[in-house]
Amino acid sequence: MVSEFLRAVTRRRVNERLGQKDLNEWILALVNLEGQERILDVACGDGKQLMAYAKCLDKTVTAVGLDISSEALQELEKEAARFRWPVRLVAGPMEDILSLLPERKYYDLVSCCYGLYYSHLPAKTLHDFKELLKADGRLIIVGPDHNNNSELYTLLKSFKPLPNKVETVNRFMREVAIPECSKLFVELRCSFFENPVVFPTVESLLEYWRSTDVFNPEIEDDLAEVLLQDFQAKGNFTITKRAIGVLAYQPTP
Repeated sequence: MVSEFLRAVTRRRVNERLGQKDLNEWILALVNLEGQERILDVACGDGKQLMAYAKCLDKTVTAVGLDISSEALQELEKEAARFRWPVRLVAGPMEDILSLLPERKYYDLVSCCYGLYYSHLPAKTLHDFKELLKADGRLIIVGPDHNNNSELYTLLKSFKPLPNKVETVNRFMREVAIPECSKLFVELRCSFFENPVVFPTVESLLEYWRSTDVFNPEIEDDLAEVLLQDFQAKGNFTITKRAIGVLAYQPTP
């Protein structure tokens, strides 16, 4: 069975190859890094954001990444060594972040992109992030908006109901992350990102779908038939990735 890490890599690469906009460019514009800042990337995976951050920093500054997947961290370690970017990697769940990282009031930026909704205790996890930030530090949380992937989900729901967790994840930013951040930080700025991902063939879309949590082999043949008709009429199929970025600021003493 293909691991969740490899399925996530497949989805990310499809978004990068067929998408019309760059997620990292948008995130970097939001956080506006300076060369000497101390960065912590939580749920860093194989380092899509962490390496983008590291490239903005002076070579004397070490960016820190935390993830629960040893498979992801092994790949990230190889990539960092290949490009000689100074990173420190920590393995473990984000719920234990304060025991895994001894630093307090240390980081200029804590980042968690497409990861906070995996926490079993998101309110506590956000509080822990705040404990790691310097007095004038900032937090960036990125996750899917409520209408993310709506084109695909609408089509799939015509065959079978979607798993409950799909709606839970898509509502997370507005219903959990933003309200909880507003309790902890004096200033929030919410930004919105849309990336149309244009699939040129039926098989390219099916391949992407197989890597998602909504894949259902029972409907694959019927879905392929409907998609074939849709592609013949339109020439492609577009799924819009919709995200919210929440930038939260610590009070300056």
